[in-house]
Amino acid sequence: MNHPLVNAKWLSQNLEKVILLHVTMANPVGGNSSTLNDVYIPSSVSFDFEHTVCDVTSSLPHTMPSCKQFTQNVQELGIHSDSIVVVYDDVGIFSAPRVWWMLKSMGHNDVYLLDGGLPSWLMQGYEVTDSLVQPAGGGTFVAKPIEHALFNAEQVVESMDNNEHHIVDARSSARFNGMVAEPREGLRSGHIPKSLNLPYTKLIKEGSFAELEELNTVFNQLAMDKNKRVIASCGSGVTAAIILLAAHIAGFKKLSLYDGSWSEWGADESLPIA
Repeated sequence: MNHPLVNAKWLSQNLEKVILLHVTMANPVGGNSSTLNDVYIPSSVSFDFEHTVCDVTSSLPHTMPSCKQFTQNVQELGIHSDSIVVVYDDVGIFSAPRVWWMLKSMGHNDVYLLDGGLPSWLMQGYEVTDSLVQPAGGGTFVAKPIEHALFNAEQVVESMDNNEHHIVDARSSARFNGMVAEPREGLRSGHIPKSLNLPYTKLIKEGSFAELEELNTVFNQLAMDKNKRVIASCGSGVTAAIILLAAHIAGFKKLSLYDGSWSEWGADESLPIA
């Protein structure tokens, strides 16, 4: 499969062939952790990027772990290099794209997102369960990071004056323009100089990704060139992945995530803001 999205019908017909990862956030900023009451698609395994598959030594939220740790965590989930992995969340499109990007950035090719998430599955009347499945363990996947998939603050600073790069911020326009205080304490208001504002909600329609034509319209309105690198940022590196997935669908090839995002940039007085 070349397209990164699967629908509920496809998933229902292929549940036994995939490793299904359920993704959630305990206290998301600007979104709902869940709209449902502890129900899951059958065969779901939990992927906890907030407390387990992350750099627990970092002062920043859910920072990407080392290759060694990521390999270990993913192997514990029973994921092999040739596994077909599908991720979904309870909201529809919110935190699952983060896990899609984590796996892609670490070199796993066959990873897909259930478009519309659990709400879409329920709306179409498919079976649910009240429990998650224990991970199978024994996976053989070994992380091989994709070059430039993750950017740090220093690289973002260098990109501000690089005409071949688009720095794109997924936060709301009010947060981007410094019109409201940041929800996380201790952060300055504003945005990375020369960055573009693309609130992630503009890429979603009724809980699913907008159609390709609509996605292209949104990117064209920002004069984004598909030959240039897209460096996505947000509050903490979660909804930025929604931009990356949408850009991937639209045909952008050079995709990067600023993992620290505003949680890092807004706290560091040495970094410039606009």
